[in-house]
Amino acid sequence: MESQNGARSRGRLGPGFSPLTGALATGSDLLSGAVLLGFTGVLAALGQDGLALIAGLSGGLLLGGALVVPHLQRCGLRGPLHLIAERFGLSARIAAALVLMAVSGVLLAAEIGALGTALSVVSGLGRPEALALAALAVLLAGLAASSRGMTRLQAMLFPLIAAALALPVMLPALGAGGVPIPQLTFGTTLQAISDLELRLLEKELADPVSLKAYLTPFNAITPIGALLLSLSVALGLASLPRVLSRPALAATGYRARLTVALSAVLVLLAALALAPAAASIRLGILSGLVGRDPAALDPWLLELGRLGLVKVCGANAVSADAVTAACAALADPPTVLRLHEIEVDQAAALFALPGLSGLPIAVTISIAVVVALAALAAATWLVVTLRHELAGRGSEPEDASLDAAPSSGAAAMLARALAVFVVPLAAFWASTEPADLTELLAWGLSLAAAGLAPSVLAAIWWSRATPAGAFLAIVAGVSLAAYYIVATRYFAPQFYETWSALSNAGFGAIADYETARDAFAAAADEERAAALATLHAEARRVANWWGIKPAMAGAMGAAVGLLVLVLASAVTPRSTLAQRELLARMRGGHAEHYHHIRRWHWRRK
Repeated sequence: MESQNGARSRGRLGPGFSPLTGALATGSDLLSGAVLLGFTGVLAALGQDGLALIAGLSGGLLLGGALVVPHLQRCGLRGPLHLIAERFGLSARIAAALVLMAVSGVLLAAEIGALGTALSVVSGLGRPEALALAALAVLLAGLAASSRGMTRLQAMLFPLIAAALALPVMLPALGAGGVPIPQLTFGTTLQAISDLELRLLEKELADPVSLKAYLTPFNAITPIGALLLSLSVALGLASLPRVLSRPALAATGYRARLTVALSAVLVLLAALALAPAAASIRLGILSGLVGRDPAALDPWLLELGRLGLVKVCGANAVSADAVTAACAALADPPTVLRLHEIEVDQAAALFALPGLSGLPIAVTISIAVVVALAALAAATWLVVTLRHELAGRGSEPEDASLDAAPSSGAAAMLARALAVFVVPLAAFWASTEPADLTELLAWGLSLAAAGLAPSVLAAIWWSRATPAGAFLAIVAGVSLAAYYIVATRYFAPQFYETWSALSNAGFGAIADYETARDAFAAAADEERAAALATLHAEARRVANWWGIKPAMAGAMGAAVGLLVLVLASAVTPRSTLAQRELLARMRGGHAEHYHHIRRWHWRRK
């Protein structure tokens, strides 16, 4: 059975693609430009609290590989929309397609933002120009790229990504005659960070508010919050075509499982390099920037400051004179820099690593080039997979070997137009700087987890799931997640006033919000803009349900979607005979299983 299905699916990705090639391409896609910049910055800022993202990244790949990929491959299905269409029909497919377009738009905004930041570092362009160039590059690449070409390109990119993470940490160790494998000296780095934190507190160069102990877990997130964040990221990844497509297109089930297994190993190895790189950034900031004379900052730091990526004393570090003037204007002017007076944008933390390690500017440029390539490739793959999913089975030339009847050329053109239309919208949204890269990634994966994960998993693992149940689950899950993300971000005061009884905010945060609310109400016309910004900032601290952050909304939406799916499926007609036969094929059924299903079906009728 598997060999027959494998013969049907062979050629879709092209002969000659080994599981290793697919694994390298998948690993490169998961370690996209936005992931490299965002996750490294979060780990450098939060320490152990950032590991929930790494757990979600690895967990999503393993979850999709274990529960979804083998069954898609067995039936010759390419991705989640194809599965939902075959299992639940047109209405569920349309709802899922709208969710996938929204998810792709949010993730594209993150990748375009990362590409724009990297282009700024390489070329010195301002952010608007760099974002426009990034959007144009993604648009052209999305129109021209193919699955085969992107697989080859991303497979070749993986060694460069691994080098970009490892070399800035390995080279200083080699120069000092130490051990050039950062994972082996990671404990020494962490101990040095802890010792420095204590010394800075003793010297009053840091305070407990701005200095969160790097090795102390759950400073910025609760244990339940870490679990919800990991689940949101994992469920989102496990239901996206960017993860499922390549393994599902393998020639046999064995090759599909091997591709996922190798991808997991490669991502784990790269993740092991993320943590030492982030720790080196943290150590470099504490030892190399805190305690420095504001007028004696290094040229590399001022270069990042000119790009708006580093602030000192509340102002962009564009020059030594600007930094000196900004520090002198503070109510408590410092003679040397304190920790809370140094702000390195999370998106620039990886670019600051070579300078903090004493490496030349050429290393920073090289890392920026690799990040730009990774972001461009990941954004292009998002467009390519969205294009294929929207077009339907057999509608693209690459899918001509599928045994399904080809869709019309008009369907393929419409899908291409819709996929490409998402790019300028994502670029425009990225230009408004709605959130940092990590938040954008988490939002996109949360929407995918809430809108797609329950239906994708139920399509394979629950025979009683019905088309009506899947449709309602998609609508309910994504609506809840989208409402929570949008309302807590853009309408935080109104959200808090409506749901204050469910907020877990402390008395201090609530008092700060009420003070900001009263100040806004009493502000004069020329002061209302600043007062409104302060009000929104304070409202975001208190606007929540039971402490759930917007990045964790995916787990909440998925739970609601699953509940709706179960309840709706219990009171709506069962699946058709064809849908049950598809389910049997996905689970590896044989002819006698189909005969049993047919007898059961006609007996029920």
